[in-house]
Amino acid sequence: MPEFEDASFSGVLDKGTLDALMCGDTAEEDASRMLSEISRVLRPGGVYMMITSHPPYSRYRYIGRPAYGWAVHVYEVGQRGELQGPYKLTFDPNDEQAARALELPSMPYSHFAYVCRKQGAK
Repeated sequence: MPEFEDASFSGVLDKGTLDALMCGDTAEEDASRMLSEISRVLRPGGVYMMITSHPPYSRYRYIGRPAYGWAVHVYEVGQRGELQGPYKLTFDPNDEQAARALELPSMPYSHFAYVCRKQGAK
């Protein structure tokens, strides 16, 4: 979205956008383009928050790429408002075994809130 300058937002909220892109034939490419653009427009200290039903073993490999410069934490939110976390995700984004070791979801019918804070000087 070239109409927005670099580092022009302090927050970006995603409720299902990445999930929708992951259903297409060009999912990997579309996800990469979307997340790169979010990283570009976020200022240092800004937050990309993604709400999804997908656990870390399914989503961290996309949002955890070092090129985005994000510190990633995930919260699990249960059906009745129970909250677990934050879990700081620091392992290699391509290590599905490490992501599965978190044993999430731990509650039935839960959702996940990923909080990705852009690193760097403010």
